[in-house]
Amino acid sequence: MTTEFSARLMEIVLLDSAKLPMEAAQHANEHGWSRHRPAQPLYDDSHVDRTLRLLDPVPTGR
Repeated sequence: MTTEFSARLMEIVLLDSAKLPMEAAQHANEHGWSRHRPAQPLYDDSHVDRTLRLLDPVPTGR
């Protein structure tokens, strides 16, 4: 359980942090420096969406 406000903050932080591995994978694919073909991000927006669906926000003070 988490508050509604914490759930919203988690959404913002997780979506923002997902950009980093997505950009790194894209850069690796464009410049060929990864051993993986194609390079895949550790997590992306779809992972964040699935994670957020697991939250059960409750009103503050409850």
